[in-house]
Amino acid sequence: MVYDFHKILIIHPGGIGDLVILTPALKILRENFPQAKIDLFVPFSLSAGDIFQEDGLVNRIFKFSLKENNLFNKIRFIYKLRKEKYDLSILPTDVDHLKGGVLSFLIGAKIRVGERKENKKGLFYTHTSFFDETKHLRETDISLLKTIGIKVNYPFPLPFLNFSQEEKFASLFLTSNNLENKILIGLHPSTINHQIFKRWPKENFIELGKKILYDFPEVFILLFVDPNEKELCSEMKSKLGNNTVIINNTSLKQVAALIDKCKIFIASDCGLSHIAATTGTNLIAIFGPTNPQIEGPIGEKVHIIKEKCDFPYRRHHRDGNRQEPCKCLTKITPDRVFNKVKEILFK
Repeated sequence: MVYDFHKILIIHPGGIGDLVILTPALKILRENFPQAKIDLFVPFSLSAGDIFQEDGLVNRIFKFSLKENNLFNKIRFIYKLRKEKYDLSILPTDVDHLKGGVLSFLIGAKIRVGERKENKKGLFYTHTSFFDETKHLRETDISLLKTIGIKVNYPFPLPFLNFSQEEKFASLFLTSNNLENKILIGLHPSTINHQIFKRWPKENFIELGKKILYDFPEVFILLFVDPNEKELCSEMKSKLGNNTVIINNTSLKQVAALIDKCKIFIASDCGLSHIAATTGTNLIAIFGPTNPQIEGPIGEKVHIIKEKCDFPYRRHHRDGNRQEPCKCLTKITPDRVFNKVKEILFK
């Protein structure tokens, strides 16, 4: 059965990377319902919604932290969403089926799409697909659309991000820092705080940066860091020298525009690696405990460096609150990543 939806709400509790992975499904949804009002609710990672600001893919973005608000504020906000009278709500892939189902039910959407896992029935949903942990999240997101009669053609669209309005900002930034016509390599040594286990050690980033600048003195490094990590900023800047420019206090789309100016962008498994995959840069993404075949960045210039892990991260078991970098990542040496850098530069 094919439905006709006029008001759609996407409830997206994940981070920036998950939201980028969702863009192919959003594109297909928009193509099938071009006149529909499609809204996005970002209940946990509030900054994730910024990548869709002033974007025609969604109409409105609701930002509300379920963690930081009391019960009264939560009830008031849910009531606000109920007043919208949504025809359809969609919980993207790998969302907690019970919590997501309850939230979808409370907002009063007529058709509620989500996943069921293992032998669980997916309570509170009207339409479900089975979560296949062997497939990439892009594909399982798209599988949700099939439950409401949307026909999907192969190959699937690639994840994408529209940052055209920020290109002027990036050009002015390069001009003001005397970086025009320079070979730029971006380094991103950060990850979100509760997923430190995915972070390639900062010492490796420093050693890699030194190798790049020693062998290629004409290169400039753009250091993309979280503004809260001031110590990391100053340490890496002092050890890498004058050919290093720190990038912080910028919007996610401005970051994307600057990454697009880089010849290479190097990062651990994180949100910015997914953003980088949507640009024209060569992304080198360093993976250890997580599986790039399931949740890795997708793009035409993505290069994955992966080390087998004795204790792999099982996303669907929610065991991601590890506070130390995984030991398998220490096995990926700066030399190994540097060899990939040279391979790309010498093409």
